[in-house]
Amino acid sequence: MDQDFNSPAYAHQSAPDVRILEPGQAGRDAFGHRFGSQVLVLTPEQMEALERGKQLAISIMEDEYALFITGPVEADHDLE
Repeated sequence: MDQDFNSPAYAHQSAPDVRILEPGQAGRDAFGHRFGSQVLVLTPEQMEALERGKQLAISIMEDEYALFITGPVEADHDLE
C-alpha cells in the first residue's frame, strides 16, 4: 500500500545509491553533486550508536530533506 506523501511514515521507495569513496573533492566530484551536496563527518558517538543498532536522523539541505542511516542489521531487523 502506498503511503501518502504527507504522512509521517512516508519514505521514498527506491534504494539509495551508496558508494564508498576516498575522502576529498575528487571522490565527491566522481560521484556527482546532484542538486547540491553536503559533507557530514560522523562522530565516534554516532558511529557507536550505529554499531549498537540505533538509527541516525540527518536533516540535509537546510531541512529540505531527511536521511536516515541504519548501521549493520540482522536479516530480520525491521527497517521501516
